[in-house]
Amino acid sequence: MKFEVVDDKSYYGLALSRLNNNVAGLKTRINSDDKLKDIQLKIGGTTDKYFSEKLYTEIGDRKNPGVTYVTYSNYDKNYLGSYDYLIGEETRDTDTKLPTVTIPKSNFYLKITTSEGEIPEILQETWSYIWKAEASGDLSSKICELRKGDKAHAQRKYDVDFEIYDHRASDPSKSIIDVYIGFEYTDSLE
Repeated sequence: MKFEVVDDKSYYGLALSRLNNNVAGLKTRINSDDKLKDIQLKIGGTTDKYFSEKLYTEIGDRKNPGVTYVTYSNYDKNYLGSYDYLIGEETRDTDTKLPTVTIPKSNFYLKITTSEGEIPEILQETWSYIWKAEASGDLSSKICELRKGDKAHAQRKYDVDFEIYDHRASDPSKSIIDVYIGFEYTDSLE
């Protein structure tokens, strides 16, 4: 995995264009109290329906046709709570029939680029790392390390986190995915 802090001082090209953008697609609610296998089936079923019914063709004014987004939003509390899962594409259309999620401007994002591998294994590995590192406080430490010793405390924002599946994910057996986790600075350790 490769890590990078993306903020308003380090944005470049595509990263900057991802702020305050709408993603339209198919959405479902994930209940964190469900067994992992049930969650995987629900996400897999939503993803399969999105592609098999070609729901991306119903997204008007697609910004980057073929670049798929997955968003995690509307968190109950944190990674242990329930949340919305949406798979779709960026759109300029604000009057779409499909559910939408707006990717907000966060204080900054921790961008994690997965190692090359097979979907869904590389995502399970990445999210497992995120959850463990968050529980241990290592995510905040990773941000301090990446920001070259910045001692300001950072915590997950739990607004919208997202994944981007671009040309590097065209082969599900040899894919690379970018995962963006929203963070904010706080005045105190919480």
